Amino acid sequence: MTTFKTARLHMRPIVTGDRSALLGIRHAPEVLRWLPVPNRSTVESYVDTHLTEMIAHWQEYGYGVWLVQNPRSRRAIGYCGLRYLSEFEAVELLYAFAPDVWGWGLASEASRAVLKWAWHHTQLAQAIALTLPDNRASRGVMENVGMQYERNVVFHGYDCVLYTISRPADPKIKTLAVTRVPHLLTADDIAAMPERATAHPLNPQAVRHRRALSDALNLQRLGLHLVRVKPGFETTQFHFHHHEEEFLYILAGRGIAEVSDRQVEVGPGDLLAFAALSAPHAMRNPFAEDLVYLMGGERRAFDLCDYPRLRKRLIRASGDRWLVDWSDLQPFGSYPLHLPDEN
Repeated sequence: MTTFKTARLHMRPIVTGDRSALLGIRHAPEVLRWLPVPNRSTVESYVDTHLTEMIAHWQEYGYGVWLVQNPRSRRAIGYCGLRYLSEFEAVELLYAFAPDVWGWGLASEASRAVLKWAWHHTQLAQAIALTLPDNRASRGVMENVGMQYERNVVFHGYDCVLYTISRPADPKIKTLAVTRVPHLLTADDIAAMPERATAHPLNPQAVRHRRALSDALNLQRLGLHLVRVKPGFETTQFHFHHHEEEFLYILAGRGIAEVSDRQVEVGPGDLLAFAALSAPHAMRNPFAEDLVYLMGGERRAFDLCDYPRLRKRLIRASGDRWLVDWSDLQPFGSYPLHLPDEN
């Protein structure tokens, strides 16, 4: 059985002594929301059964599930691997991670490593993955590693979406979103990456079609995305960040950028950049062609984001998010409460 490392992860096959680590991951309410325990089992009984099956699977098939650890502390932060599903007569790529490491591309990194190992060390011709239809984060992982949506299915009584990926013609050639040369995404790599469409939760007109370049390159502190916005749509809700910096570099098409109380047309070669606590901003595409831009920003563990026109504040800390109305914010002790102008 194989133990290996990726840029940010240490991965080894699951063993009997990993019960407490698996319980810690599966007990998290955020995990249970998207990975419910089937057949009304308790988490404990499910993990016990699942753990026994994982270990037996390695012995029977020669592949299975890896425990994913922080390479320095060896803390268990998730699991990722392969299992045969008789219901579909197919091998499933599966993964689950502790909520405090969500949003850093680790599930994509682990999944790419597992698939690369499978193409090189097994005769596996295809892999599938399953998730609940509304689990956009999990679907994003599947798309990041090159999987494509195939159909809706029912699994253990739950409505799910099924994604598939096939063995590349030559496993020495990296599959989608895995570079041929370390630290390089070629133009062909980027063009082949699937787009992920997301709508802003506070603005249904803000729909972005994104390619996650930073996840493909395993960047930890920088988010970098190639974004396309169709005519008639917006990029985001009018906002600014308290701690993170961000930029937008226009590659194609035109847009109307709103910066504080000003509106200006932008086009290819134009750069918008915003330091922390700078001007609130947004952009829209009222023109006939797609607006395409490179978007980059910091990935801090903590940030505040204000939406002046909605009078709301997003608080993000270690993977958790809270949205509060300005009217509900109260000063703490002797610290004054500072709120921006609505415009």
